[in-house]
Amino acid sequence: MIELHPSIDSIEAGYSTWLGRPARAVEGTAESALDYKPSEGPVPHAVADAIRRQVRARPAEAEPAPGDLVGLGASAGDDAEPQYAVVVALDRVDPADPSRWFGWLVGAHTDYAGDRDLVLDPAALGGQDPAPAAGMVLCWSPVVLPLGPRVQVLHRLSVDALTCVRALAAGASPSQDAPAPGRMCTRRVDGTLVVTGTPYAHDDPRIPYLELARDLARAVSQPSYDDEGRLRRPDPDGPER
Repeated sequence: MIELHPSIDSIEAGYSTWLGRPARAVEGTAESALDYKPSEGPVPHAVADAIRRQVRARPAEAEPAPGDLVGLGASAGDDAEPQYAVVVALDRVDPADPSRWFGWLVGAHTDYAGDRDLVLDPAALGGQDPAPAAGMVLCWSPVVLPLGPRVQVLHRLSVDALTCVRALAAGASPSQDAPAPGRMCTRRVDGTLVVTGTPYAHDDPRIPYLELARDLARAVSQPSYDDEGRLRRPDPDGPER
């Protein structure tokens, strides 16, 4: 049985307030320096790297623009588990409503990356190391949300990276790699060399993450109704996974 890190139970607990689900502690889910004790010895490399990237990731207040990775902040509440911040990648503004933006959910947990998740690296972010919350753009998980004239910008996708995200969202350049949960691959998308996860198997252990991400995208999205009062999908032009 393949074990992905962190466990899906831990991830769900970290988004419980966003999802409107009961918060609960998950045993054995040490994921950060909060769980590290000096008596245990040197700080593990993965923890030290996450701390370094978190310290360097200083969101800047700016006017929203295509390619921005915008932090929505950690959801409030008295939770048994610390709550993750939600990050979205902006694509375009609604021409009929300048406060309404279309984009995609950004995931933190790259062990769960699939073939339509663009794994972020310095090349995709203009030379910046990605913050821990900005692991990958879930190009299959569209969102639409209202934004003010100023937002907290964590990173900005390079022009090539944004082009790749749009291509993956449209279903271009399907991966020929075999399913391999927890592994990443390098491939060309729209002429650019990028890193993604691998395709999904029928009984893939990443499937619960897909379901959680869909629920989270709906939770942060602004409802959109047609003229007959029916609820539209977050992006009417976005593809289904």
